[in-house]
Amino acid sequence: MKDFTALTSLIDDLGRDFDKLIKTDDTLDMWVTSSKTWTPKTPALFGTIAGYSFVAWAIINPAKGSVLPPLSVIDMGDYRIVLEIDLTNYN
Repeated sequence: MKDFTALTSLIDDLGRDFDKLIKTDDTLDMWVTSSKTWTPKTPALFGTIAGYSFVAWAIINPAKGSVLPPLSVIDMGDYRIVLEIDLTNYN
């Protein structure tokens, strides 16, 4: 069962502003395919949070010299949300 309230509560608990998320139509598979060009990066980790599938990277560098915060993409069904949250250690 998907629980949007639980998901927003978790994001708040992790200390991120929910209004800073990015909404995208790109699928999780598209994100994984795109990440193949990122060097260096940690391996993609797949999981489920509050009933929603996600993919996350603890470290990403999508372009030479541009190290970014952790990245997690959560599949909301009709769209995905992208957050600077490290869900790679989420249990």
